[in-house]
Amino acid sequence: MSEVPIRVAIAGAGTIANMTHIEGWRDAGAEVIAVADTSPGRAQRFAAKWKVPSAFESVEAMLTAVPEIDVVSVCVPPFAHRDVAIACLEAGKHIYLEKPSAANEAEMVEINDTAHRVGKLIMTGSHSVYSPNLQAVKRYIEAGNLGEIYFAKSVSNRRRGTARGWFRQSQYGVGGVGMDTGSHSVDRMLFLLGSPKPVSVTARTYIKFGSYIPDRSYKAADIAEGIAADVPEADVEDMLVAFVQFENGITAIFENTWAVNIEGVNGTWIYGTKAGLSLGDGMVYSETPDRVLTDTKLSFPSGWGKHTDAFVSFIDCIRENKETQSPGERGIIAMRILDAIYASAAQGGKQICFD
Repeated sequence: MSEVPIRVAIAGAGTIANMTHIEGWRDAGAEVIAVADTSPGRAQRFAAKWKVPSAFESVEAMLTAVPEIDVVSVCVPPFAHRDVAIACLEAGKHIYLEKPSAANEAEMVEINDTAHRVGKLIMTGSHSVYSPNLQAVKRYIEAGNLGEIYFAKSVSNRRRGTARGWFRQSQYGVGGVGMDTGSHSVDRMLFLLGSPKPVSVTARTYIKFGSYIPDRSYKAADIAEGIAADVPEADVEDMLVAFVQFENGITAIFENTWAVNIEGVNGTWIYGTKAGLSLGDGMVYSETPDRVLTDTKLSFPSGWGKHTDAFVSFIDCIRENKETQSPGERGIIAMRILDAIYASAAQGGKQICFD
């Protein structure tokens, strides 16, 4: 006898829900049974487009009317994550938190504490850690192939790739590129390094392309649906650079841009005493015992993965009642780093130290 499908609801019927969540959950074998969105008519349009049985204009109404929901994908803007996540947890639902997992560390602590109290699972949504490639890299690192890791670097530069709509407004997105691609970069690095605790953060952020609105870019739902115009001037950063020191002696550099006058570069590099690893191309740089330098390309599974990879893993965790690979505790550390990036930048690059 086949297992009963996991029943999923989506909170926030915006761009990311349409792009990846609805089909991702279905491809993972789940049944999407409800959707909620506070924008009038959006949940109903989503339900009609994707043939979802129930649509609501509030999460609370959805949770009350459809008690059989097992898990909720929280796809609302960051400023609303805490309230929606806690409402779902209190109603006895597991939650998938789209990135960034919360507006700040304090809210992520509240979410995580609630999950532990009610006995429900959290998956913080940097879905790339579930890709076949990154899972293989994680195993490679854990096997000790790099030796002692002491430095890492993550670069995510878009030459002209500013996200549009609420992403450009601090009242909704909380931050700019840091909360967008930066949250992925930080979570991915923590995953690979084993979630070490940060001891200090030094950072600068820049708004140099605030009035730039690209014709083709990731659009928030209001913009994509043509029911609102984009703001003429962003009040969030389009670039950040951060230097993070961890308690185990590892240091890491993060560079993220939405718009920059340089070629688009994306990659993660990890430096170890036995070897160094370039994630983007899977190259390992080392040397033989007689000091001959070697460049070896790892044989990775194909593809960097989709949300489906994360959802498949989450379904397994729910069925087996085991912790996810993206627990709330890592979400807390990630938000602590992001909070410190903004605090440091607000103080002109002052070093932020943790107790």
